[in-house]
Order: sequence, then C-alpha cells, then structure tokens
Amino acid sequence: MSPRLEHFLQENRILLGTDWQELRGWSEETAKAKFARREVPKFHKIGNLKIITYEDAAEYLLEHAQDKAKSDAGKTAATADLLGLSKAK
Repeated sequence: MSPRLEHFLQENRILLGTDWQELRGWSEETAKAKFARREVPKFHKIGNLKIITYEDAAEYLLEHAQDKAKSDAGKTAATADLLGLSKAK
C-alpha cells in the first residue's frame, strides 16, 4: 500500500476489509465467509474493496464483548447448576 493511501485511511479513520482480517487473525477464506454472512461490522463495498469506519468497528466490538460476557455468565451459571454448586455462600 502506498504511503499516501495509508495516510489517507488513517486520517479518515477507515479500515479496509484486509485490515479487519488481520486484526481478527483470520485466513483469507474465513474472512470471505464472515463478510458474506455479515458477521463483521457494517461496511461499504466498492468493487472488491470493503471499507469499515473506526466507529462501526468499535461499536461492533463493544456489542460482541457484551454478548460474550452474557454468554459466559450463562455458561458459568449452568455449570454451577449441573455441579450442584450454590452461588450464594
């Protein structure tokens, strides 16, 4: 990527689809599948380019962090119930 393009993207707080792929540690095939299923932040597609704003990426990450925390809490409660452990001491 040219320095001029890189500077433009940083200045305008834009991530490319490939940037998101790298941040998440996905292979190219995984990224294609996730984008096709819309399991990524809101994005704009221009030709083969996928553009994600920093704000959309941050919103997506915060929403999914909350979902994961709720899911983990539910798993912990289910495990305690199955093991017969009391939450209150």
